[in-house]
Amino acid sequence: THPLIVVFAPAGTSASKSERHVHLTKEATKAGYIIAYADNIRLSLSAIEKLSSIPQDIEQKWCVDSSRIYYTGHSDGGTITNALTFLPTSEFKPTAIAPSAAGMDGESLKQYECPSPLPVMVFHNSDDSHFEGFGKQAADWWATCNQCKSELNKADNNGCRSYKQCPESAKTYYCENPGSHAKWPNKNNTLIDFFNNAY
Repeated sequence: THPLIVVFAPAGTSASKSERHVHLTKEATKAGYIIAYADNIRLSLSAIEKLSSIPQDIEQKWCVDSSRIYYTGHSDGGTITNALTFLPTSEFKPTAIAPSAAGMDGESLKQYECPSPLPVMVFHNSDDSHFEGFGKQAADWWATCNQCKSELNKADNNGCRSYKQCPESAKTYYCENPGSHAKWPNKNNTLIDFFNNAY
């Protein structure tokens, strides 16, 4: 069996265009992952429900390690990554997530119950004027859900800061680098390393 990464696309983006945007395939497959790109569909609860079945659909054709299924995505894809993890209607829960440039701020997230703790790595560019400040607010929410301290350690060479005193099974990170909303963070090796250690 192999671990699986599901990549959710930004608004109005096809699976193939999303693949060209994030360039994750080479690193993921080299590390032994199956990787799947989902077309974007207009955000709604029914769309979220439809997207939640992707891992089970892939398991019908591929040998997937069901204990190692990971979600990532940019913009709308980041929002979907978050939503599929905390919405109670989403039957399948991922092993770890790495949303990027998600459009969910702290106030929006406070409306939802925390899911069971899990490893989370939030990416958000410092020059994102579309969802300014949303990444740090989301990371703070996840850190609280994961029973971490609110303080962050110093940033590493990839711009990632870990929250202090997280449980070993729910490490939480906030990663910020220069770039606009549209730019994928291009920290693919960091993301793969995070998933490698998140189980």
